[in-house]
Parts: sequence; C-alpha cells; structure tokens
Amino acid sequence: MLEAALQIVDQHGLKALSMRRLGDALGVEAMSLYHHVEGKEAVLDGVHEAVLRRLRPPPPTGCWRDDVRALALALAEVLGAHPHALPLFATRAAVTPGSLHLVEHGLRVLAEPFPELPRRVAALQAVVSWVIGQQLVSLSAPETLDYAALSPEAFPLLVEVGCSGALATHEEVFIFGLDALLRGLRPQAPGG
Repeated sequence: MLEAALQIVDQHGLKALSMRRLGDALGVEAMSLYHHVEGKEAVLDGVHEAVLRRLRPPPPTGCWRDDVRALALALAEVLGAHPHALPLFATRAAVTPGSLHLVEHGLRVLAEPFPELPRRVAALQAVVSWVIGQQLVSLSAPETLDYAALSPEAFPLLVEVGCSGALATHEEVFIFGLDALLRGLRPQAPGG
C-alpha cells in the first residue's frame, strides 16, 4: 500500500494523494484501507517511510566527517529521486521507523566527535536541515536573470558574475555548503 501511495505522489504530487485514489490504485474501496491505516496522516507517514526505505547508509570509514558527508549525500540522492514527497520531510516529524533509524545512525556516527548528546543532536539536525533545505530549493525553478544586462554602475559585482559565468550549479552550491558546514562542526574541547 505504501509503495502505491508513493507511486501516486511521484507521478501526480502530494495533493493528488487521497484515500479514494489510493484505493483505486490498489483495486479496493477507499473505506477498506481504514482496516490497515488510521487515515491519510498515516498514509503520509507511510510515504515518508517508503522514501527512506531506499536510503542505504554507506559503510563507516572511520572518519566521522566523511561518514556524515556520505550519509548526507545518500539522503540527498533519495530525496532527489522523489521530489514530490520532499515537502513531507520539511513538515513532518521523524516518527517512522526509517526516519528513526536514520537519526539513530547519524547520532552513532557523530558519537566520537560529540560525546555530549545535545551537541550531537544539534550537529545532525544542522546537516539534515541543510540537505532537506537544499533539496527544496532545487524544486523551485528560479527565474533566470541576465546579470550581464544589469546596470554596471548599480550592480558591478553582479554584472561581473553574469559576464564571467561564475554562477554555480545547484549541485555545486549543495556540495560547497555541505563541506563548509562539516568543516564548521567542531567537537567541543574537554571542559569547554
């Protein structure tokens, strides 16, 4: 049932997911679905779970920054494969087994540099928030502005950007920001 719900979301978007449409996809009456789930909220949690089932955390390397980076890239890849489901990750708490396993894995990876649990949680939340936020940004098609055509007196740097081709791709921005974030995550000094 969850895979059918994810397929509807992938093909038609979150707004298209309804108990009736899910029942049609499964060849059953919508009311019979309530024997298996409590309602649409549970189906949305199931879509969240179905996406995360596809996430395979890479094996540990022994370097926490490399491991967190690999986990962030794996999460970005899975979320990028299901862009219509992405708003669920920005608006719903991590309550499904898949999301809880992801959090548990991330906290385990960050245990060595951040022995204090509150700092470890904050570090993981920062990384996951970056991934989700950047994936959401990638969904919006920004208006293309011809920076080279702007007034060089008013916007000299933007004109230079436009003339030089210095605009980064979304993926370049994502990697740049992720690496900067990971470099900025510093374990607390003992007694600090």
